[in-house]
Amino acid sequence: MIMSNILHFSTGKLQRSWKRLARWKKVMIIAVPMILLCLLFIGIWALLTIQKAKPIYAEGLAAKQNFETAQQNIQNQEFDKAIVELQEAHTHFQSAQTQLRPFKKYEFIPVVQAQMKAAENLLQAGVSLSAGLQTLAKVANNVNAVVKDQDASFNDVSAEQKRAVLQQLSESSADLQGVKSDIELAVISIENIPDEGLLKQVRNAVEPIKEQLPLLEGLITQAIPAAESLPVILGYPEQKTYLFLLQNNNELRPGGGFIGTYGILKLDAGEIKQFETENIYVLDIAGQGKVTEPAPGPITQHTSTKQWYMRDSNWSPDFPTNAQKAESKYYEEGGPETNLDGVIAITPTVIESLLKMTGSITVDGVEFTEQNLFEQLQLEVEFNYSKKGISDLDRKAIIGHLATELMNRIMSMPRSRFAELWDTFVTNVDQKQIQLYVDDPITQSLILAQNWGGEMKEYGNSDYLMVVDANLAALKTDRKMERSIAYNVLGDNGSYYGSAEVTYINHTEQAQKVGLYTRYRTYTRIYLPYGSELVEYSGYLTNDVKVKHGVPTAPEVTEESFTRPDGTVIQYTVVGGFTAIEPRETGKLYIKYKLPQSVAQQINNKTYTVYIQKQSGTHEHGLHFNFDIGQKINNAVASDLTSSIEGNKVSFDTDLQVDREFTIYLK
Repeated sequence: MIMSNILHFSTGKLQRSWKRLARWKKVMIIAVPMILLCLLFIGIWALLTIQKAKPIYAEGLAAKQNFETAQQNIQNQEFDKAIVELQEAHTHFQSAQTQLRPFKKYEFIPVVQAQMKAAENLLQAGVSLSAGLQTLAKVANNVNAVVKDQDASFNDVSAEQKRAVLQQLSESSADLQGVKSDIELAVISIENIPDEGLLKQVRNAVEPIKEQLPLLEGLITQAIPAAESLPVILGYPEQKTYLFLLQNNNELRPGGGFIGTYGILKLDAGEIKQFETENIYVLDIAGQGKVTEPAPGPITQHTSTKQWYMRDSNWSPDFPTNAQKAESKYYEEGGPETNLDGVIAITPTVIESLLKMTGSITVDGVEFTEQNLFEQLQLEVEFNYSKKGISDLDRKAIIGHLATELMNRIMSMPRSRFAELWDTFVTNVDQKQIQLYVDDPITQSLILAQNWGGEMKEYGNSDYLMVVDANLAALKTDRKMERSIAYNVLGDNGSYYGSAEVTYINHTEQAQKVGLYTRYRTYTRIYLPYGSELVEYSGYLTNDVKVKHGVPTAPEVTEESFTRPDGTVIQYTVVGGFTAIEPRETGKLYIKYKLPQSVAQQINNKTYTVYIQKQSGTHEHGLHFNFDIGQKINNAVASDLTSSIEGNKVSFDTDLQVDREFTIYLK
């Protein structure tokens, strides 16, 4: 689409624009002194004559055809053919540039100057873009050449071939950096096109390119750290050993969900050398007497757990912090692996998405599907195991059997489905159902750069909000919970305030003594920009009302900080407290706070940005954002969302399936 727009301008649009300019100049010749205008008219006509435009038109038309063919080649994974087409497109763009140069002597004419600058920059963008995509196609072709059979599966690819693919990917880093530079040059060229003075046809060609090219730049920027980090993550050039965590997001914890199953995954150049899972209590029970560190306060207060075991290691909303804690607890509790290289955590949501790809799987006589995974799994590990003569500590063995068979199905998928598998991975990391951490700081920085790490985000001087729930002794009730978050920003006598209200609806029919669902009990932390000052609150309890006779109380206000691999320290003000919601009831937590001076300064500079971060593992939350400080709104933007602007008020209604960022421009 981007290149079609560029070429469209370079061909038909340019030709029609020159025709319009010719008519405009004919009108001008009547209105100004005769001799000077005659000379000017001759110069303009020489510039705009259709005959002289034909070579540029021909080159642009040829480049357009090359790009369309290259696009089809890439879709068919015929990268060698795409390389040829992109090279020819590059040549045609350069030729069009040459054909355009003779017209530069007419740039002293103001209206011509703007159109010329637009044409020059559009063609330069085409040159840079075709060069960058050509390099990218070469990298893809080198990787593709290792395994040419489109029907080959992961299992069909030999260990030597997998190593060769990862080697090619690892060695492509410099080429990919060159691609990034080419795309950046294309973006700069487009940004240098003037906003004023363009004819309508030219402006219509430029505007969509200005919108779309940065998206391509973003994709390339994200692809580079992926290409650099994937070989290392997959065990090239050296084997990697990972602590695997299954976090049940139907029993939500700050880092994604209760850790009921752990395992060891060993990867050697893309080959799975070992993948074994175990009930988390097997390790935690072995750690009794070894673990003396007290569990976090809310856990000791609202559950029977007093020591900090690995099952509770994900108490932070920051996955790198949790991963380091999990590794520490694994060693402390006597885990047999002595050299872990990192942590991989997933939720059942990931398994559901993979079952959607593989179809139903039957293990140990039980059929699992995308639709019944949770209920069937809970039935087996909570109730049916004893009827089958399985011990309490072995009751989760079925999870390992399911994981093994699921991996076998995935590894047997033909190469034609690899793109679908990659899309499933990307969706799950974007939604923080998959989180990765490696001990190597360089690779970890690359993981964070591509948003695979589940880390707390840097917010600079902008506003920030994150709501973090911790299910404490409420069984699997998160599956029955409906949540929505309303965030409002308002002004009052020169100060600015934020108010956050979290609404919980418990769709459980009744509290059960034995079962999966009950009253919801959560210790909720709300993360705010550092320096925020709490002024109002409601909804917080000392404990649940019906069983523990809880009463209203004030939340705790604390500070937390996190350090990134580059040494950057991110600080937050945190409001935390407990609440409980009975079955078939609705509960609310509400806080109002004065925003820090850093955010006030941003607003005073006529721009306001807020980053609202999703808690890892959560299902889709409703999100309503409202901004009304009594000043007129110029514009409001958020990726893929439409705002509602009424006078001084702007609002967005969406979900929190992924992180959201809103920017408001004030008049």
